[in-house]
Amino acid sequence: MNQRMMVVVAVGIMFMVPSVVLAQHASWGSVLKTAGQAAVQQMCPQAQTTLDQAKKLGAGSAQENFLIAKAKEFLAAGNYQPALDLANYVVTTLNSKSIDAKKIMADAKAALMKMAQDKLAPSQKKVADAQQIKTDASQTVTGIKNLFGGQK
Repeated sequence: MNQRMMVVVAVGIMFMVPSVVLAQHASWGSVLKTAGQAAVQQMCPQAQTTLDQAKKLGAGSAQENFLIAKAKEFLAAGNYQPALDLANYVVTTLNSKSIDAKKIMADAKAALMKMAQDKLAPSQKKVADAQQIKTDASQTVTGIKNLFGGQK
């Protein structure tokens, strides 16, 4: 998955949970279930494979601990999207109060945002350089006009 797609997916996930919470007449249980289903559908392949492994452990804390450990591994290896996906799954499906999962989500989001900013930096420099060239050209034209007494 390329970096641009990872950023788009990350931003989509950040806005997915609040939109689920706004569902009319939904109980918290159904909201979390819907968010969990959406989290699974949006997962990158690496996270989906890891989730499939975790489901073999049964429900509960064993699954949560496995997913948190794998998310930390992905995060440490610079694979931010699977880390974010797994942590999001833990929060939306297994344990909405998981401090570890929330920290992984925050760290992964921050890393994805930094990647996006770093990717944009060269483009922003080109825009700034072009604006400087335009300013220099305008000053040159003004200087030439002044040299010839304002004649065109």
